[in-house]
Amino acid sequence: MKTSILVGFCLLLVLVPSLATFAGGNVEPATADAEPVFAKEVLKDYGTGDHCRFAAGGGELTLKSVTDMPVFPKAKKRYKIGFANYFAFDDCGSQLMKYVPEAGAECGVEVLAYDCNWDPIKQTEVIDSWIMQGVDGVILSALDPYGIEPSLIKLHKAGIRVVCFENPPLVNWVDCIVIPDPDYGGYMAAKYLFQKLGSKANNSKIALLRVPEWYWTIEGRELGFRQYIKEKGYNVQILVGQGLEVEDHHDRFENILQANPDLTAGYGTYSSSVIGMVQATLALGRMKDVTIVGYDIDRPIEAAVKQGYVVASPAYSMRQSSSYMVAHMVNILNGNLAKVPAITWMATEPILPENVDKMYETFFEGETLKQYMEGQLEAKK
Repeated sequence: MKTSILVGFCLLLVLVPSLATFAGGNVEPATADAEPVFAKEVLKDYGTGDHCRFAAGGGELTLKSVTDMPVFPKAKKRYKIGFANYFAFDDCGSQLMKYVPEAGAECGVEVLAYDCNWDPIKQTEVIDSWIMQGVDGVILSALDPYGIEPSLIKLHKAGIRVVCFENPPLVNWVDCIVIPDPDYGGYMAAKYLFQKLGSKANNSKIALLRVPEWYWTIEGRELGFRQYIKEKGYNVQILVGQGLEVEDHHDRFENILQANPDLTAGYGTYSSSVIGMVQATLALGRMKDVTIVGYDIDRPIEAAVKQGYVVASPAYSMRQSSSYMVAHMVNILNGNLAKVPAITWMATEPILPENVDKMYETFFEGETLKQYMEGQLEAKK
């Protein structure tokens, strides 16, 4: 089992030479212009020991700001691209459903956007449908990092290019991936939480809420959080709960709060968990003695930061990820696989009380946080 390593607040930008063997899958890139980069050298496996690999030959690209955007390439013809979104029930997922087609329009391609609603069977079925339709490329987040392999094999055999985002397969290969550095975000969340806790940081009891299934970015957000605690030498008890939607996390955190009157803090590793935590804490009147740190850009989270209910929320841009996913796909389809980065690391920045208004306007263009909190946006609908 490979030990995962957190590299502080930096990423070492290296192009790793190909190795002789790899874990998982035996399908070779049929039309790759460059030797694949091995994911186990550039992506952390979080204890699985298994890896995907990448056919693109452009090394790694690390974005510095959530406002960094690509130059959109013009498609050589009107390609058809399938986009299998993980879900669309929160602001992050719904923004992907908006921004991926918009990026496609900028490049002159057609995007078929589909909400898999966190269901790997739906993802498999829509991929089969797209293969039948003869799409040129598919952008996906692997909801089942092992079970996705038959779909990848079918896509490869059909000559359909594959760009991945957020959750990589743990088998076989894709052309490239656009992904945040979740360790960095988790580390950042812990930093702001423990700064806020101050003298209460040591010997504290913290609840951590996550998703029920193995998901690469959530694993990293948890690992980075734990790594900070380990590095600083804090003696902390962590209580782990899981759920998918806001209601699940509300119920889990409410139960934790009631069973643990000495709970010090909560860490929501993604949007629904943060929102559920805030709702449960307010309902039980525990906001004065429980400190919450979050993750993601969602409107209710940014409002909670503004109100002082959440101390910080590391976040990355859905517009940025959408833009790079589509730009990379079009460049690959245009024949530039060797120049496309195998891994694009999206920028992660903290949403804090002092910058929340600006960050809101960055992530929700044409809106203000004040409008949202006063209900003006709902009134417009």
